[in-house]
Amino acid sequence: MNRMNPYVYMFSLGHFSVDWAQSAFPALLPYFITLCSLSYRDATALLFANILLASVTQPILGYYSDKVSKPWFIPFGVLLSGLSLTALAFTDNYSVIFICSMLSGLGSSIYHPEAARMVNEISGAVKGKAMGTFSVGGSVGFAVGPIIAGLCAYAFDIHGLAVFAVVNTGLALFLYHHLPKVLAQIDRNEIVEDTVTGRIEKRNDWSSFSRLTVVIFARSISFAVCNAFIPLFLGQGVGTYTVRRESGFIPTLCHRRCRHLCGRPYCGSDRFLSR
Repeated sequence: MNRMNPYVYMFSLGHFSVDWAQSAFPALLPYFITLCSLSYRDATALLFANILLASVTQPILGYYSDKVSKPWFIPFGVLLSGLSLTALAFTDNYSVIFICSMLSGLGSSIYHPEAARMVNEISGAVKGKAMGTFSVGGSVGFAVGPIIAGLCAYAFDIHGLAVFAVVNTGLALFLYHHLPKVLAQIDRNEIVEDTVTGRIEKRNDWSSFSRLTVVIFARSISFAVCNAFIPLFLGQGVGTYTVRRESGFIPTLCHRRCRHLCGRPYCGSDRFLSR
């Protein structure tokens, strides 16, 4: 039985750290609407800045990562997303909030392509299971982030958002420390793969990629709208926002975790990829 590389869990933890920071931002919108007397249009602009920059830059950075690998993107993305979110606790200036929301999204987009590439490189014959584990880290982050941000903004003190900087800084240092070992392992895997299979020319399947992009694009629009504005509309105030928002995340998280433990969705993909 093929065992999964333990470094996959490390990258999954990093995935958690960037996604818990990005998912925390929509949960803070009611706080900033109240603090800065924002309209829905102004709140939409903040969310637009956070999501758009992450969405636009991620494929560009992914393309760049394929050409010239930049491993330091991984700890830097984790650090940037955490520090940017924490900075929101110390300002009530709309322009600064806008910039911090953009930087938080940028941190997420910096992390994902390079980390996903490394998970693929080190996962061997269990690429499906490894990517599934990597995905679970992000799902947990999306579930936990709004809870922590909501507690800081509405139950305790907004300056408690410093926890995002503390956790992400610690994880960034941890990732930076272990990256040389991961890179050495990737080099060994590439040598073995070239010896066994030779250098096979790989081509992009742009037709399948285009169809998948349309589906993801439609899903992302629906997710962003439901994630931010339906709970805001239904809550009619900051007190129930996070609870309503998490009521949707928790079943999703439990479902994904159960699928991961059962291993069923990944077994078929691993057999397919190993051919």
